[in-house]
Amino acid sequence: MLVFPPLCHGCGCCTPICSERAIREVPDVMGVLERSPGEAGISFARGVLYFGEPMAVPIIRQLKRWLKPQTGQVEIVDAPPGTSARLWNPARHRFRPAGHRADALWAVRGLNVPTGLVINRDGSDSTQVDEFCQAGGIPVLMRVPFERNIAEGVARGRSLIQILPEYADRFRQLMNEIAALLAGTEKTESVL
Repeated sequence: MLVFPPLCHGCGCCTPICSERAIREVPDVMGVLERSPGEAGISFARGVLYFGEPMAVPIIRQLKRWLKPQTGQVEIVDAPPGTSARLWNPARHRFRPAGHRADALWAVRGLNVPTGLVINRDGSDSTQVDEFCQAGGIPVLMRVPFERNIAEGVARGRSLIQILPEYADRFRQLMNEIAALLAGTEKTESVL
């Protein structure tokens, strides 16, 4: 039997269906989950893949199990960059119900999840993103420009607010826009 362990999603389906019992699952530590209380009552959690691990889906699944948002709690999700199937899959997986195959936009709409977009590294090539958002009725809540000074600051371990202090007010405004999206809905999750 030929298998590719680095590409395993960890669904566990292969083990029970193998008639020869030739497959068994073993734990594979592929990253870590981290949590911080954050500032101003905003908590933060993330899943960090170890270098060279190609599959984000298992760590996203564990992060979802680890964190159980409370009713009325806003959850802000940052998805990996890119539009290829491999890079978009973790974002799509984050929002789809188990066993359901659909793109992320369809999935969040089907779940009645209020949706907005923050565009990071926004630049002259954002026309397709803007057209997609406009066609899908997705509000662009904030844009972070693609600028060298931001990249240099982040590479030195500085936050965007340390690099450009005016973004502190923009993030407060962003939180107000998220609250406005959530007003009057039963779901309490915001997708960014």
